[in-house]
Amino acid sequence: MSSDGAMRLDTVTDDRSALLLMDFQVGVGDQPWAQTAVANARLALTAARERQMLVVYTKVAFAPDYLDVSPSSKAFWPYRQGDLLRPEASRLVDEFEPAAGEPVVEKNRFSPFAGSRLGSILRSQRVSKVVLAGVSTSGVVLAAFTMGENLDLGMTLLSDACADPDGDLHDSLAGRLFPRSAETVAAADWAAGTARVARP
Repeated sequence: MSSDGAMRLDTVTDDRSALLLMDFQVGVGDQPWAQTAVANARLALTAARERQMLVVYTKVAFAPDYLDVSPSSKAFWPYRQGDLLRPEASRLVDEFEPAAGEPVVEKNRFSPFAGSRLGSILRSQRVSKVVLAGVSTSGVVLAAFTMGENLDLGMTLLSDACADPDGDLHDSLAGRLFPRSAETVAAADWAAGTARVARP
């Protein structure tokens, strides 16, 4: 462990768990609909650091010339057309300052595993359980959940540390879909170790 209490990448937690803080970046995590999720994710971050868990951040970052954005992508093509996400604009919101040993993983699709080194980091650290928090629920969180199922990862979903512009869609995913394969709990309960798991 480093002098500031952060976990180093060359150490492994006893439970081989990692907290994934996904896409809390400028342009998304600073929107009004995301602010409660940001605050709850901060609670989770504090608890994860106290437990010496691996913490990994993800954010969307395109190539400077947007060559990694296809015209067929309805979600991301407008970013290329409007030059809306230059490399210098891809940064985490002010509430999150990665400590030493907390990697920031860049990706170019919704999935935190797509075009990124996340999979390699989790494998090299022998992580078998992930705790998910992020924005938006119907984007990166859903994509991470689906890949987690495929990889047989143990998953905990911090339901109130996730948010979506469509509140009804968030509620449906968090209340009906995610409990199918993930423990779904409130961030404060998880942080305090008193979580009651939601069942589908």
